[in-house]
Amino acid sequence: MALNGIDIASYQKRIDLTAVPCDFVIIKATQGTKYVNPDFRRAYEQAINAGKLVGVYHYASSGGAIAEADHFLDTIGTAVGRAILCLDWEKGDNDNFQNVAYAHKWLDYVRNKTGVTPFIYMSKSVCRDFNWSNVASLYPLWVAQYGNSLPTGYKVFPWTDRGGYGAWKSCTIFQYSSTGRLTGWAGNLDLNKAYLTREEWQRMASTTKKTEAAATTGTYTAETYKVGSYDLCDVKYGDRGEVVRFLQQLLNAEGFPCSADGIFGGKTEKALADYDCSIHNIKCGKGTWERLLR
Repeated sequence: MALNGIDIASYQKRIDLTAVPCDFVIIKATQGTKYVNPDFRRAYEQAINAGKLVGVYHYASSGGAIAEADHFLDTIGTAVGRAILCLDWEKGDNDNFQNVAYAHKWLDYVRNKTGVTPFIYMSKSVCRDFNWSNVASLYPLWVAQYGNSLPTGYKVFPWTDRGGYGAWKSCTIFQYSSTGRLTGWAGNLDLNKAYLTREEWQRMASTTKKTEAAATTGTYTAETYKVGSYDLCDVKYGDRGEVVRFLQQLLNAEGFPCSADGIFGGKTEKALADYDCSIHNIKCGKGTWERLLR
């Protein structure tokens, strides 16, 4: 069984995903270390509420693989565990295009931080132009190849050449047109076929980190304890909720800036590390809480 879907960026701003027929939608979230798709959050929430399968992607650019990954994770927030995660690896605006190790570092970091195995997207020729063997053994492929530029709807058997996928035996998602035409949208759309069932997609989106999944609802698996009059607990990267927001407010008050959004992402991790240089495995434990609340 296969799924039909689209991927979108700011070019499709305000697209009504309840009106466009698709089993899934993959949405651009970020690029480099600063850019955020201005329509990302709206499109993501609409897709989730409409019951669509969802993916989110980061367009590789420059600034360092870890910095790019942190920017992506800080932006997508609670999409972790609900959407498949993807790295878009293209030549345009990518200073590291020939550096496979840069892509590998991003993928490893995102997997370690989230418990989700990300996809990597590239054109089919790029699969064969570089040695991706170390990446292909760990990360699924979302590949692009177009037979022509004619307008088209979904295809059951989209064309692809017989040249293979380099280090991958096959692709998991195939983007076969950038000139797709579907009801509900007047312009072009990228059309994709995912060789997955709905249940397989959901499994690939799910996180193996139970503490992070619990934290999306503002709960924590760590034991609570009293610090002064406050009921607190250890919090770390990936946790979400009011305890994290309280930590962020305290760090900001101490002059270590981070967003007070209740999401323990890369910026909060850096602020905490800068505040308490004695921390090695970055988390806010009882001793750090006590220092912050003096």
